[in-house]
Amino acid sequence: MAKRQWRIWHATGASFSSLRESHEWVACSFDLVALVEAKSLDEAYRLTNHTAVDWTTNEGVRALVESPRSTSVGDVVEADDGRAYYCRPLGWKSREGV
Repeated sequence: MAKRQWRIWHATGASFSSLRESHEWVACSFDLVALVEAKSLDEAYRLTNHTAVDWTTNEGVRALVESPRSTSVGDVVEADDGRAYYCRPLGWKSREGV
């Protein structure tokens, strides 16, 4: 499988209480925080999470902001074909654009 470019959007101004009640994330806006070369949505997610090292040092990752947090529930990952996916507590939900 060939690598694709993914855009990582982090939610800002989000309400976690809304997520717990409705299982949907309510965000005021999103910031584009990284461009990632990865084979899949799940790999793009994995590459933008802190583990033993800062994720901005991972191969194929270009951070666009300083000191970003890990990608998490409510954030959006957008594929190079324009399809976008909300990160949910378990899995992904397709979204129409960012």
